[in-house]
Amino acid sequence: MIINMLFHEDAILKRINDTALFIRERYRVTGGNKEIVLVILANGGLRFGRKLIKLLEYYNVPFISEIVRANSYEGTERKDVHIRKRKLDVTGKLVFVIDDIIDSGETMQSVTTWLGSYAPHRLYVITLLTRKPGTADFEGFDISEENRFVIGFGMDYNGNFRGVNDIYTLVL
Repeated sequence: MIINMLFHEDAILKRINDTALFIRERYRVTGGNKEIVLVILANGGLRFGRKLIKLLEYYNVPFISEIVRANSYEGTERKDVHIRKRKLDVTGKLVFVIDDIIDSGETMQSVTTWLGSYAPHRLYVITLLTRKPGTADFEGFDISEENRFVIGFGMDYNGNFRGVNDIYTLVL
């Protein structure tokens, strides 16, 4: 197994700060009249979501957070998208779906279709990494040229490496 650094924690935290400013601006555009709901996709999006929450609190942006389990990987193998759906109160609200990575886009498409059925005021997609540029409203880093598996900062390989502070590529 070989790992190579892709993004240092400092660069990641800078992009998360940019993400918080993006959300704050969307809130300001509504005149502060719309509630914000952060829908954080677990498990991968939890670390990104926790850091983002701290920054939104620092910037005095009010929000509600919800955690939704969604997965489409087992090891490095893609599988069918599975979402643990439940009723969420997002009707008429600004909804930001937070995830670690958009890979094929199937998980995010399933989640946004489901949440869209509740008629939010506006639904935004935010991802730390993307292999499909242009599919999210805010993308931390474009890794469309990187075809190796990524780990760290919430992303795992068989449950390992989630707690690593930087993001690495993994070669098995």
